[in-house]
Amino acid sequence: MQPRPKVAWIGSGSGFSATIDGRAYRVTRYPADSPMASPYGAYAEGRFIGGGSTLDNVKGRCNAHAARLRLRKPQQPLPDSGNDPVK
Repeated sequence: MQPRPKVAWIGSGSGFSATIDGRAYRVTRYPADSPMASPYGAYAEGRFIGGGSTLDNVKGRCNAHAARLRLRKPQQPLPDSGNDPVK
């Protein structure tokens, strides 16, 4: 497996975004009066994947998430049961 190229985080609004291994990641800073437990949140393709106390910590969370997905084996398609009424 080839090493992943360095990730370029681009500022956007109240956070940063990056594409890692073809997936969209976003890090956002929550307002001070936010009910979230940490000041930063991480999102993978729009899905919350965790929070953190520093920007670097949350960017690292995104990188680790992408690495876990990269190491997963691709799912095999389900065998054809022959009961497909559309055929």
